[in-house]
Amino acid sequence: VEPPLSDRSWTCLLVVLAIASAGGCRPVMEVSGTVQVDGKPSGGVVVMFDPVEPDGPRGVATTDKQGAYVVRRLGPGNKTGIMTGKYAVKLMADIDDPTAAKIPPKYFRGTELDYEVVSGKDNVYDIDVSTK
Repeated sequence: VEPPLSDRSWTCLLVVLAIASAGGCRPVMEVSGTVQVDGKPSGGVVVMFDPVEPDGPRGVATTDKQGAYVVRRLGPGNKTGIMTGKYAVKLMADIDDPTAAKIPPKYFRGTELDYEVVSGKDNVYDIDVSTK
């Protein structure tokens, strides 16, 4: 019969597991930028960051009148920033904003724009959309 683990052994095991699991966490970085349509700042554009890897939450933002946006991750707390990694970026007009510019459908498919969020860097992604 094997003796049960001592309290000290359990503590050491839990510390090792905590350190090992923390290594898999990716940092969350703020992502911001502007959207221009045909060279003009565009408000009312929904900007979606869909992670290429399936383990991260989606990020979303809506541009203000100057075309500026700051991405917040979807999920509990709705906090600013998204995890580092590669993203397919999708755009669409905000259906609740009658002044929003018309965005060509190809920008919603997620194949036209991509962006990599990197730790330790200003993640500013300025997007210029052409309707022509």
